[in-house]
Amino acid sequence: MKLWQKKEKADEKDFNGKRTSGSGSKWHSKGDVKTNVYLIEDKTTDKGTYAIGVKLWRKIYTEAILSQRIPLFSIKFNKDGTELIVISKSDFLSVTNST
Repeated sequence: MKLWQKKEKADEKDFNGKRTSGSGSKWHSKGDVKTNVYLIEDKTTDKGTYAIGVKLWRKIYTEAILSQRIPLFSIKFNKDGTELIVISKSDFLSVTNST
């Protein structure tokens, strides 16, 4: 199993969601993992950095909004196993009731 497949399976379990079959190859299958609340885009890297540009963020954000979900990036750094979740500030404040 490839590292990205392991990442998707782990997030499917951790977020109690469902993997999206063919998420990278089909126009109607957006995001890698879906829950009732989140649309998760999984990324893995062997490097010590991962860049998220505005264009990439807007893509997943738009896909999430169209599916009535909150967009998340779930990034795993394979070098040391660090995993991060990226969420917009407004969505974070909303889900943590900090507003």
